[in-house]
Amino acid sequence: MHFEVKSWSMEGSPNWQSRFATYDAAHYLYLAVHGYKKDDPSCAFYSLYPGLIYCGNLLIGSPFWAAFLIAQLGSLLWGLVWGLFLRSRISFCLTRAL
Repeated sequence: MHFEVKSWSMEGSPNWQSRFATYDAAHYLYLAVHGYKKDDPSCAFYSLYPGLIYCGNLLIGSPFWAAFLIAQLGSLLWGLVWGLFLRSRISFCLTRAL
């Protein structure tokens, strides 16, 4: 069985965007643009992130920028959730210490 190595962009020479689209990111971008195909090694990845990239691509017209914005928003959301959790734990510890 032959497995093709995914890279982004699929055409042309490497550019500055292809430097960010390495390893798993190339598979996610490939899935967002081309979808799942039988016996494709990209099928090992779950469909939530490629689906979000696909929807973002419909809105802004670039799968790369859609993936970039989704990743940044996810990081921001996780940072907010983690900060709220730490704040609640610290306030809980301070009230128990008094």
